[in-house]
Amino acid sequence: MTSSYFIVNGSWQGDREGNGLIRLSGGSNLEVSVPKELDGPGIGTNPEELLISSANNCYMITLAAMLSNRKTEVEKLEVSSEGIVEKVDRKLQF
Repeated sequence: MTSSYFIVNGSWQGDREGNGLIRLSGGSNLEVSVPKELDGPGIGTNPEELLISSANNCYMITLAAMLSNRKTEVEKLEVSSEGIVEKVDRKLQF
């Protein structure tokens, strides 16, 4: 069995109002912070968007692989995903 390794390194400056940088093994860098919707600075992306993006991407790749295995020709797939974060008893609930 072949193993694949994916390394993510993160750094953060400041408190909750600060911001950070995520460095992905493929060479991409993502600025991150608490989103404006949750009273943060809204710099770059945020954990909520990254979680939804991960699920969205996994679904698209799985669907594309299934269609490919069935020899179904695909020109383009588009998937829209939505996550809702609410404050419940002073805690965030996804």
